[in-house]
Amino acid sequence: MAASVMLSPARWSLPEVGDTVRFLATVRDSNERLIDGARVVWSSSDSGVVRVDSHGLVTAAGRGRAKVFAKSGAVAQSVPVVTAMFNIELLFRDSVPPEHREHQARFVDAANFFMVALAETEVPPIPDVTRIPLGIGSSWCGGTTEARTVHGLLVVVTVEEGRYFAAGGPCIRRDGGLPLVGRMTFSPSAFERDPDADFERLVRHEMAHVLGIGTGRGWNPLSGSPHDTHFPGSLAVAAFDAAGGSGYADGKVPVANDNVHWRASVMGCEVMSAGCGPQGIVSPTSAITLQALADMGFTVDPSMADPYTLPEADADAAAYAFEDDAVLPDRDR
Repeated sequence: MAASVMLSPARWSLPEVGDTVRFLATVRDSNERLIDGARVVWSSSDSGVVRVDSHGLVTAAGRGRAKVFAKSGAVAQSVPVVTAMFNIELLFRDSVPPEHREHQARFVDAANFFMVALAETEVPPIPDVTRIPLGIGSSWCGGTTEARTVHGLLVVVTVEEGRYFAAGGPCIRRDGGLPLVGRMTFSPSAFERDPDADFERLVRHEMAHVLGIGTGRGWNPLSGSPHDTHFPGSLAVAAFDAAGGSGYADGKVPVANDNVHWRASVMGCEVMSAGCGPQGIVSPTSAITLQALADMGFTVDPSMADPYTLPEADADAAAYAFEDDAVLPDRDR
């Protein structure tokens, strides 16, 4: 008898009406044993947004949000799907080794996390965008003269030896400050991480820098008493309070001394803390990070955040350090 249903992927964004994605359902019994051939019934919460066939193939039918359900016996699971909304396009320069296909899929997963969370952000397509970052052998934002239309956010991904283990940041901004084009780069050693856990958290971390954490025009941490730099955005502060920080006496939300990350000694292993060095540690992308993006101009669905509460006791900040993580200079369009 079915006791659980797991769906993969965990969320998805379909950029255009007519686009498709196939979901896979894994059914297990009460002993966590796989039930081969289990009957699964698929359905959509809104067939005007997405349709789903009997094999889990989902087709975008119209713009909006919906949930795809998979039911086996009395047990059901759902995943969020958005269609024709805010889009993050990934441009992999050919410096990304083809043998790292599993790692490359984690970039897509990270992009889908943010596309679902930021889906209702409305930005116009910008035609004839040039200066798309080229990558190896050029400056951080040095790019080509080839013109292309950017519908939401274009993120260029490169792999190269250099000063940083990983780095991310915007290159061109829209009027109003939201990013239009950004870049993430990773050293070859980053691809030695487990693609199913450690690597995806690293990609989410750098992608959040591209979106604006530590880099956005609205990211203006304040300095209170010595060593009390903090981000005062009202939505982020409310999320911090809801996560257990209502009794925190100093400035909220606490920012590390580098001015671009959350303070790990307070926030613990949140994905945008000053890192989470030991591999295998879960690094949730909390409502605090998503609401900070809302404070900077995105339209956010905070219910898409990972579960997170502040640690009960202060952690040693030195234990939470990404290897040579950096945010890089940007320029406005």
